[in-house]
Amino acid sequence: PIVQDASREKVRMMLGRVGALKAMEFVEDAPEDFAPYGLDPPQHTIEISLSGKEKVTIWLGNVIEDSEPGQRYAYRLEDDSVYIVKDAMLEAYQEPIEEYRNRILIEGHEWDMVYLEVDYEGEKLKITRTSDDWRWPDESPVSGSTPKRVASRAAGLRAENFFEKPPANAGFEEPYATLTLGFADHSRTIVLGTRFEAEEEERRERQYAMLDEASLVYEVQ
Repeated sequence: PIVQDASREKVRMMLGRVGALKAMEFVEDAPEDFAPYGLDPPQHTIEISLSGKEKVTIWLGNVIEDSEPGQRYAYRLEDDSVYIVKDAMLEAYQEPIEEYRNRILIEGHEWDMVYLEVDYEGEKLKITRTSDDWRWPDESPVSGSTPKRVASRAAGLRAENFFEKPPANAGFEEPYATLTLGFADHSRTIVLGTRFEAEEEERRERQYAMLDEASLVYEVQ
């Protein structure tokens, strides 16, 4: 198993589906037999923990044949009642597991950074950010937009694919480059490995990346 943050967008979508869930029809209170509804055992279970140790627990059962739009039986444990709900509410929970991973490597922005350190081909360079510009180690301003562009790109890297173990050709033994992004209270280090051409119609160039020397490897664009 890989310990990784979940996609905030996907989590919001899943919670939103439950928050907006409405009964199309009330079927039965305090049911004694769940089998007719396909709830013994339930086909799907959604459990959400709220503040104050409260929970929302929903069992989902059989799809109702010939219903339009698609409908299925649902039981809310806290209400002890069976309802009919739209089957489409499950769509947010049925994507491939990779889609629920957080694809944003660093939760930060260029304007939040206080320094950027780059190690490229054995040469190290560290520049610092003030309120209005980037500066060289001697405090002279860096001309042009390159520092801002590089920092923005590094802070905004998104994963196209994930690898639980580094591919054989990842290239981390002799990295292409190492970037350390410094923020007010922490820093993050991105190690960039082999560059390669993606096997897609666009044939875009991709690169392997590792964050803070963790075991998870990303494929970034």
